[in-house]
Amino acid sequence: AVYTRANTGPPEPARKVRALFTECNRPQLRRFSQELAETLPLQVDALLISDLEREYRRSPAFLRRYRLVITTFAHVHEVQKLLRREQIEVVGLMMDATLETLMRLTALPEGTKVGVACNEWTGSQNVKLSIDNAGLKNVELVMGCGAEPESLKRMMKEARVVVCSGLVAGKIRGLAPKGTEIIVDDGTLDKGGLEMLRKRLAQLSTSEKERGTRHARR
Repeated sequence: AVYTRANTGPPEPARKVRALFTECNRPQLRRFSQELAETLPLQVDALLISDLEREYRRSPAFLRRYRLVITTFAHVHEVQKLLRREQIEVVGLMMDATLETLMRLTALPEGTKVGVACNEWTGSQNVKLSIDNAGLKNVELVMGCGAEPESLKRMMKEARVVVCSGLVAGKIRGLAPKGTEIIVDDGTLDKGGLEMLRKRLAQLSTSEKERGTRHARR
């Protein structure tokens, strides 16, 4: 047993899968691609969605270097439609509100109306879901969306605390009455989604290893 342990050595590190991460804005593009590279066995390249579309129209073959295209859930259907002719898997990950934001909301008085706004409705719904999942019963959420300015105006008539993404923070500040607390939170990637992606990467790595073994035998 001692001989076996001595000759087994450390476990083989997970083989990194090359993936492309795409998002509509640079701050989230940088932050989330870095989070993916640090959290999962991924070699991540990052492109804005507009740049991905331009590069894909110019030279579709560049996608062959990737096993996956990853984006946030708000853009998954957009990216799937763009790449619908390609045999490449597109994965959408949800975003969560950060722990700091949840802790601040926990401290609010019972019945506080909290506005939730991202640039698109899907993003706003994602943040609402993460707050709901945290089990906060002391706040009432009021929804808004940067793409529909009228919804922000309606939201600001009720909310005195707002959780928003950096993309709509400027609009919120322009509408907010004096004394409104504005919490800018661009979120983190959903941990459950990251774990599901980790399992998928393990499957891809195993299949690549098996293909390599079969090729070597030939």
